Amino acid sequence: MKKILFLAVFSLPLLAHTLSDRVEQLEAEMKSIYVENPMGTGGAQFGEGSPAFQGSRWFLTADILYWHAKAGGTEYAITLNSSDFPQKGNVKDCDFSWDFGFRFGIGHFLGNQDWDLYLNYTHYDTSDTESTHELVDSPNPGGGNFRGISHAKFNAVIDHNALDLTLGKHYFISQKLSFHPFIGVKSAWLDQKYKYQGNDDINALQTAFAIAGRVHNKVVSKCDWWGIGPKFGMDSEWFLGDGFRLFANLSGALFYSYCDVSFNQKVFFTPVGSPQTSARARLHGDKHQFTPQVAFCGGLSWGTDLHLKNANQYIELGLGYEVQYFWRANQTLDISDTSPALTGVGPIRLDYGRTSEDIMFYGITFNIRFDF
Repeated sequence: MKKILFLAVFSLPLLAHTLSDRVEQLEAEMKSIYVENPMGTGGAQFGEGSPAFQGSRWFLTADILYWHAKAGGTEYAITLNSSDFPQKGNVKDCDFSWDFGFRFGIGHFLGNQDWDLYLNYTHYDTSDTESTHELVDSPNPGGGNFRGISHAKFNAVIDHNALDLTLGKHYFISQKLSFHPFIGVKSAWLDQKYKYQGNDDINALQTAFAIAGRVHNKVVSKCDWWGIGPKFGMDSEWFLGDGFRLFANLSGALFYSYCDVSFNQKVFFTPVGSPQTSARARLHGDKHQFTPQVAFCGGLSWGTDLHLKNANQYIELGLGYEVQYFWRANQTLDISDTSPALTGVGPIRLDYGRTSEDIMFYGITFNIRFDF
């Protein structure tokens, strides 16, 4: 009994020293997860949301885009299948093809990897050529038959470029869900060119109209749109396990934009039995405006750590569906009326209107990310 008491008495200093070390260790651990806000209150901080290994400072991204474009204001012809009222027909407009584009970027982690600075560049261009023709055979009371053919051809080209610079921060809000809000600046270019050619051949001499022959119409309309403004958004990831995750990224931008708009029209008229005459109209209408834009990309990705050349890296592959929508980015001009007609002789008064339509890009995006 005396021996047990003797050991207990002499072990108390050692036990106290051990407890003191453990308390100091716990205090150090608490300081590592404790954070205080500007209001003076604090609590446990969120874990790092970056999936990359600790110690990486840079990351690179490369995307392959397979998109389709839609542009408002590209109607170029109306085909009518009846000469009686009510008339029925179809409106012909532009239908862009699916084309490839690319996006690449570079980013740098700041501090302890929670913050990152990211710069990326996007390029995508697409075009389309459409044509239609209609035979004309319509009775005109008191003037015989109006016969002929009308043919229209339309070509459209859109060249899209964008440059984004953002500052973001990673958060894990639960074991399997992370958020990455960001803010920055975005600049974008939308160079558009629309070309129209139309031929109207009236080959009947017995017509209610005062003239007969061929009318050839050529129109070239351009809109070079450029904008710059603030960008903001949120990236989210839901971790499924084994490196797989679902992602959904939403962003918006508000551009102060400048539109360089031009319109050039030539009309050649060849009456039956008479020489050809021509007329030309040129319009130029620059415009400043605010243009909102929204973008969304969602899909599935997979990532894993690498160990190349005795160093740590991280690679991630993703496949998603992306949409980008620009409001009022197509600011083309058109002639709504002339007095007298362009085929006439002498001074002509032009009435013109401005097309203010939206442009959208959507399709598949395959992305690769490499952290090192």
